[in-house]
Amino acid sequence: MAKSEPELRYEQLFEQWLKRVENELGWEIVQNGPVDWIRDVYHKHRELPADRFAQIAFEQKASSVLDALPPLVAHAERETGLRINIRPEFIHPPPIFPQG
Repeated sequence: MAKSEPELRYEQLFEQWLKRVENELGWEIVQNGPVDWIRDVYHKHRELPADRFAQIAFEQKASSVLDALPPLVAHAERETGLRINIRPEFIHPPPIFPQG
C-alpha cells in the first residue's frame, strides 16, 4: 500500500530530525531503521532538541535494563541455586556523553 503525501512528508521530517539529532550527539541512534520507541518519541514530542532526546534515550535504556533483570536473575538463581540480590544503580550521564 502506497503512502499518502502527508505520510511521506511526515516520514521525511522524521528522518531529517533523526539525522540532525545523530549529528548533534555524535552517535548513531539506529543501525537498521528506527525502532518503535524512537518513532513514538517523535510522534509525541515532534522535533525535540538532541539533549532532551538523549535524556529520553538514557531513560529508555535504564527501563530496558530494569525490565530484563528479573527474568535474568530468576534464571541465574535456578541454574546456580544461589540467591542473587542485585539493585542496579544508574548514574546520570554527563553532558559530554548524554546517551549514557
